[in-house]
Amino acid sequence: MVVFLAPGTGAVAYVAGRKVGNAVTRNRARRILRAAWLEVAPGIGNGHDAVLVAREAIRGAKTQDLVAEMRQLLRGEITQPGTSSDAVCTAPELPSAPSSSAASRGIA
Repeated sequence: MVVFLAPGTGAVAYVAGRKVGNAVTRNRARRILRAAWLEVAPGIGNGHDAVLVAREAIRGAKTQDLVAEMRQLLRGEITQPGTSSDAVCTAPELPSAPSSSAASRGIA
């Protein structure tokens, strides 16, 4: 699971891409993300927007597993406005863009 936080109005988005599984699996992933967030959110306050992204490992997870993981991710990570770190991200850095080998081969 990846959690992005930013100062905002308290909006939340739940994302599960196709790598998570078929439509039924993705919907279940969003449901358990939503349920876990509803347990964790009161301790965070309304001053942050959140995006929760499901990863493949969420298959078979229970809501309580996600609650524990969210609390661990967010423990001490929420800062006061104006400090240097206003976001939490557990995603690894994305690799740089692939070279344009298709362009060099004349493929449009």
